[in-house]
Amino acid sequence: MQTNSFSRDLAGLKKFYKWMRRYSIDNPFGYFDAPRARRAEDAKWLDAEGRGAFVSLVHPSSAVSSG
Repeated sequence: MQTNSFSRDLAGLKKFYKWMRRYSIDNPFGYFDAPRARRAEDAKWLDAEGRGAFVSLVHPSSAVSSG
């Protein structure tokens, strides 16, 4: 599960249980904080040849023929 979808689900649950307080139902997520999203530091970049291969996979009609 990705961090952002978990955080969204947690926010929804907190809101639901906040609304349910009127019926004296305790919020089991009241003191639970969503984890912080971490960004990966190992970004990989495509060189010109790799970009051409990627573009031809994604958009086959825009691929440049080699002759």
